[in-house]
Amino acid sequence: MYLDQETTVNMLIITGVPVDDKEIQKSYAISLGSQSNQESCTFHFPSLNGGIYGAAGGVVNSDSQDRALICGGFNDEWKPVADCHLVSQNEMKPTTSLQTKRGKTSAIVIGSDTLFVTGGSKEKKSEDLYTTELIRVDSPPTPGPNLLYGVRNHCFLKINESMAMVVGGTNDHGALDTTMLINIDDIENNQFKSGAVMNKERYAPACGLTMSSEDVGDNVPYVVVISGSSEDKSVEVWSTLYEQWTLLHGSQDFYYGVTGAETVTAKDGKSFFLLGGTNFHSEKYYDTIYQVTYDGKYKAINFVKIWETFSPARAYFLALPIPDSMLPQEDEDE
Repeated sequence: MYLDQETTVNMLIITGVPVDDKEIQKSYAISLGSQSNQESCTFHFPSLNGGIYGAAGGVVNSDSQDRALICGGFNDEWKPVADCHLVSQNEMKPTTSLQTKRGKTSAIVIGSDTLFVTGGSKEKKSEDLYTTELIRVDSPPTPGPNLLYGVRNHCFLKINESMAMVVGGTNDHGALDTTMLINIDDIENNQFKSGAVMNKERYAPACGLTMSSEDVGDNVPYVVVISGSSEDKSVEVWSTLYEQWTLLHGSQDFYYGVTGAETVTAKDGKSFFLLGGTNFHSEKYYDTIYQVTYDGKYKAINFVKIWETFSPARAYFLALPIPDSMLPQEDEDE
């Protein structure tokens, strides 16, 4: 099935679990077409030297060039790393390292040139990090504001140009139902504060950002949180209109419980894409991509499977939205 009219997205896919799979270690980009351009193209990108999972990343602009900045994660020896790499069409090169080795972390881009990396864990599970870092290309890393508690496997979303949110995750106390908010206008002078508590604890949820397909206000962003454990298929939603979590009716659950999935918001902002993930109890990895839309007026969610050949199946990987300028000039359809 093809995407809705005018809905397109480019996604850069970086490694994941199973971390020792040689095919998963290869980087590539997917460009999903719309009904007016019914082709989905795959483009080869430079790969990391080995596997990485649980890394953080985003697209930054440096030297007037858009490039993906990838930091941290666990390597194929299951050790946390501090390495950061810049990814462009033609190369993947080392750049500034993190101050602290960390994996199962999460990040957003603030401004156009700064990766804001939060939490994660060190080698021991009990060493969940509450520190954050601000990473700029070819500059030393600087400490960011501390989180309210250590956390790994969490989501970190940029709600708008002035607000970001940490959602769920886990630490040595177990799966979390808590959230944190921060004003990112002046990041060095702001602190995290407690946000609304979710209806359920979510160990490693999939979190998407979208505008309602039938908006009840102008440009209202909605945070949609899906699953987070192998047993729980539930979905809940938060918006800047109400600033509380709404647990959707069980009939609107996702199709299966999933952890370690990724999301990418469509170019038009009216939907997002849910990719991959795993159900560890059945030792199953998913190779599906779903388009997710949310109707804020009627509190209705819709999942449409759009592509069944996301290969190899994987979890705890990076899927980053990238601009057209980062795609190679020549198509490499597979």
